[in-house]
Amino acid sequence: MDRKLRKSNPVVLVTGSSSGIGAACADRLSRAGCTVYGASRRGHAEGDIRPLVLDVSDDDSVKCAVSTVLKREGHIDVLVNNAGFGLLGAVEETSADEAREQFEVNFLGYHRMTCAVLPSMRQRKSGMIINISSLAGMLGLPFESFYCASKFAVEGWSEALAHEVSSDGIRIAIVQPSDIRTDFPANRRTTAAFGTDPTLKTRASNVMEVVLRDETQGQGPDVVARRVAHIIASPGKKLRYPAGSIAQRGGVALKRWLPEALFLRAIRKYYRVDAAQCQERRSTIAIGR
Repeated sequence: MDRKLRKSNPVVLVTGSSSGIGAACADRLSRAGCTVYGASRRGHAEGDIRPLVLDVSDDDSVKCAVSTVLKREGHIDVLVNNAGFGLLGAVEETSADEAREQFEVNFLGYHRMTCAVLPSMRQRKSGMIINISSLAGMLGLPFESFYCASKFAVEGWSEALAHEVSSDGIRIAIVQPSDIRTDFPANRRTTAAFGTDPTLKTRASNVMEVVLRDETQGQGPDVVARRVAHIIASPGKKLRYPAGSIAQRGGVALKRWLPEALFLRAIRKYYRVDAAQCQERRSTIAIGR
């Protein structure tokens, strides 16, 4: 794999490259022989990775970053859309502005970057866009509704885009990580109204205990970086590539085969949503006595 990348020396632009999955992708691809531009709001990069200052929620910033790479290299072979953040909070405690910001970064950020690189890729009849989605783009998870919604959007948008550019020699791939051990949890935001309702706070806290456990025990980000490197080195016809925990990937498969009511009940049990309800009922009974 590394030999193939070293021989072709593709120019790769990775967004959200200052930490986590983005940093792992940029590092692995750089060491494999790619010319890598690591883009983030801080513009930080190490080793042979070329740093770029980029805010994917800002049109001018996106155009400037892509223009810089094109001027220096003449082309961009691969775009890895990765920049994003998580938002924790109940649906009813999420303001329209908070929901909009989640989509501005996690979904419209991918859209802006893709629109910026597509004209040059179409002109060359060559290119690849890899969108880092999530298994949460296939499963609706409690108290991460807008994060899931943004990833569901990435999934459908990527699939539609793949049809649109297939005759232009441009390939679209979606990577779907499971819970990965990174600093993503530390950067997760909560809604301004989080905790206002004690009942919702209890349920959300139970869910997040499970989420944090899975993220802490998850595989490191290099498992995703290896998948990305493989996609670039060995172009195929697949659209979706899961990465990480086999057990969690199996959960997505079960969604296709189990009766819907049974599957939804299993999700609530796994994330202890029903356990929180039982705890509330016990408290109510105790107060009544």
